[in-house]
Amino acid sequence: MSQHPGSRRPSTRSSRPAAFSPAMLLAVVVGGMLVCSLIATSLSAIVLDSGSPPSSTQPAAADSQKFEQMLRAEIEANPDDAAALASLGNVLALRGAVEEAIAQFERAVAIDPDNAQYRRDFALTLADDGKFADAELQFQRSIALDPHDADALYFLGALYDRWQPPRPAEALAAYQRAIAAAPDSLSAAQARDAIARLEAAGRTPMASPVTIQEDAQ
Repeated sequence: MSQHPGSRRPSTRSSRPAAFSPAMLLAVVVGGMLVCSLIATSLSAIVLDSGSPPSSTQPAAADSQKFEQMLRAEIEANPDDAAALASLGNVLALRGAVEEAIAQFERAVAIDPDNAQYRRDFALTLADDGKFADAELQFQRSIALDPHDADALYFLGALYDRWQPPRPAEALAAYQRAIAAAPDSLSAAQARDAIARLEAAGRTPMASPVTIQEDAQ
């Protein structure tokens, strides 16, 4: 499943790896400069509990504007370009224009409803906006499409961790599935850290973890 230029990944202490689409050369050149720096400060809400300080690196305003303008021009030329819509959604979300970002993701998933990555990034944006129930649904749909996406599983666990009141059994289940899906991945490492925090706080359920719904429609 191809990735598009604004895809968001789990955080590290310094930066997050960016994934790029070969669709447009300008997206690779300009988007590469923009996204690598933007992603380092994204997901401020959903991974806040990871203890990772945000990067101080900020993209040049001209690069950001050029990349966004390029995406908007692509969408104007082809309104059904789901990849460009999802990329624009990520760019908008990363600069704080969350409501417009949500609108772009809604269009992207309407055009390509079986794209797990679009739904995962849509879920992240909804979570950043405090729409936890909607984010949960989109994460579940993403995981139903790609049950081995360790990133989506980790982010879903983080969502349950932040729920009010918290949902530790479901968080634990998601974290454990993230580890099982890709044991050597960054998401698995963060899931292990999250489980350790649950245990240290005495929030690890004694019963067997809840199975995460995989067939959400």
